[in-house]
Amino acid sequence: MKILLINKDFSSECGGTGKYIWNTGNLLQSKGHQVYYFANNRKPLFIENYEYEKFFPKYIDLRNLTNLEKIRYFYKPFYNFEAEKNLSAYLKEIKPDIIHCNCLHYNISPSVLNACYKSKIPTIMTIHESSKICPNGVLMYKGEEYCKQGYCISGNPLHCAINRCSNKDLFKSSIATLEYLFRKTHRLYDRVPLMITPSVTLKNLIVKSGVNSSK
Repeated sequence: MKILLINKDFSSECGGTGKYIWNTGNLLQSKGHQVYYFANNRKPLFIENYEYEKFFPKYIDLRNLTNLEKIRYFYKPFYNFEAEKNLSAYLKEIKPDIIHCNCLHYNISPSVLNACYKSKIPTIMTIHESSKICPNGVLMYKGEEYCKQGYCISGNPLHCAINRCSNKDLFKSSIATLEYLFRKTHRLYDRVPLMITPSVTLKNLIVKSGVNSSK
């Protein structure tokens, strides 16, 4: 089977989900599958001079940009048009049997879900953390304690901005809220027919947010 693994990073210096898809890819290859990767082009990649790196969208570290550059690239975490376009071309070239999406925020963005949906290739997604249900992505109320009430999960995500949940910073919390509202409004995750969670707790929270449990 030809399997495409998608993640925001594929760099050996990032760890986390980047390391996860590298290990997953190696395991799948040991079982006889053909494995492909799609991520941003941040170096060093796990595979030096990767054959399909030409399709990887440009890595941009928004934290180290000038104010003018931040305005120029402001939209990328919301919807990365380059990532969607490049993935569409990539899918036509390699023609995978299945797509496995992982963490998509920041340099990839959920825009790639549109490319997956339009390709009509079976797609699944592993939800590794809580960004799907929490604007701040860590379920921390006011950046200090676990958000037991789950204010944004099934309620109003403006709680994140009002309570400065992202690093106790109003600007960062407002951006996180806007990004979350954009994803909710455009229902990009609705285009994923099957989701995997690493725990029952996260599954229950995702169902509470409105995702059909049959997924």
